[in-house]
Amino acid sequence: LWFHDRSLQHATVRTSKPGFPDICAVHPKSGALIFIELKSDKGKMRPAQLEWKDALLNSEAVYFGPIKPCDFDFLVTSLVSLA
Repeated sequence: LWFHDRSLQHATVRTSKPGFPDICAVHPKSGALIFIELKSDKGKMRPAQLEWKDALLNSEAVYFGPIKPCDFDFLVTSLVSLA
């Protein structure tokens, strides 16, 4: 089960806090709460994103990021291993 805030596609409308990860999910088997920050090949983490990353890494949630296109296989393998 996952959520992606589509309002982020429109620069004038934003419903989530700055830096909040792109995807929030719950693994259907393990119940793990997962947050994923996606980036393009040249994308860089902004300060607000780093703040969220640090907070989530200090929680019981599972955090992946930044995930770039070349990291997709790693992400899929990691998500499967959470089962």
